[in-house]
Parts: sequence; C-alpha cells; structure tokens
Amino acid sequence: MNILYLARHGQNNNDDEGAISWSLRSLGHKVTEIHENSSFDEIAPYLGSNDICLLHKPPLKLLRHLSSEIRCVFWFFDRVEGFATNESYTRSFTDIMQSNSNKHIFFFTDGDFVKSSKNDSFIHLPQGFDSREIKLVTEEAKSSDVLFLGSWRSLPGYRIRREYLVYLS
Repeated sequence: MNILYLARHGQNNNDDEGAISWSLRSLGHKVTEIHENSSFDEIAPYLGSNDICLLHKPPLKLLRHLSSEIRCVFWFFDRVEGFATNESYTRSFTDIMQSNSNKHIFFFTDGDFVKSSKNDSFIHLPQGFDSREIKLVTEEAKSSDVLFLGSWRSLPGYRIRREYLVYLS
C-alpha cells in the first residue's frame, strides 16, 4: 500500500511519527512523509500516487481540502475527553470528514472516548511499542501484532513504556 503520511516529522524529543513510518515500511508499505504544516499545493502532487493519507492532528483548513481528495486514516494519539482543545478539534474534524463521500477511518488511543461517543466510525487503537528500540521486527517476525507503543524518552509519565522496552530487550 502507498501511504501519504502527514505528521510532525523530524521531532527529536518524541519521535512517534518516525516509529510509525519505520513500522509501516517494515511491513512492506511505501510511506511518503510530508510535514503536516505543508500547504495543500505542496501536498497535492502526492495525492494521486497514494492509496490513503495517514494523519494525526493536521490544521483543519488543510483537512477540508484533503478529505475530499483522498481517503484519510485519522489516528488521534491523545486523550480526548477532559481536554477542551482536543474535544473541540475532534468535533470539528469529524464534521469535516463525515461531510464528504470518501470513507474515512478514525482511530483513537482514547478507548473511553470511543466507547462514550457511540460513533460506529470510531475505532479504539491502543498504542504499541516502538520496535526500533527492541528489535522485534525481523524477517521472520514481520507479522507481529504490535509494532509501536510510543517513544519513552520525552515524558516522565512514559516510564512504564521504558520498563516494557527494557524487559523485552
């Protein structure tokens, strides 16, 4: 599958996007990375050569253009309920994406939000571990169920992830 991946690529402190790109490539997909702050004109040349557009939290203006041009797979990492900006953003993007004919997919790591939303288009997708850290993906293990749990370096609250990585290493 050819995946256009719009995200905050190149972050040094928390490279979840790098882990996701690496995992998708390890599974045999072609991934084109573009920063989510790019203009629609910069992204447009890539739309015809990709099957889907994977995104996390792009600017809403850009999302309005993209959602009518390509099937989008939205993966929201953060907790939604209890955070006013995330609740507002989630309402806005679902309104935009459900208003056109493309069949978009919505993944959320916030399972409580998915359950309480009662929206059949929302799917709970827990984060996995970052396989780059523990080298689980080999030629023999490419069918692994979990390839990404997020990076452990950036936040003290992610200590349990680091403990899993150390345990699995």
